[in-house]
Amino acid sequence: MPLESPLLDVLYVALTVALFTLTGIVAKALETTGPHARGAAQRAAMGEGERG
Repeated sequence: MPLESPLLDVLYVALTVALFTLTGIVAKALETTGPHARGAAQRAAMGEGERG
């Protein structure tokens, strides 16, 4: 039994929404963890120059 065109349309829309949702979740997680890692590395780099 071949898939009907409306079913493929619904599947395409559902997969597209799921992909954008997953991308948003990953972006939000990276945004949350990103500044802490950069800030710690920047403090470590600045700390060595100021110690001397």
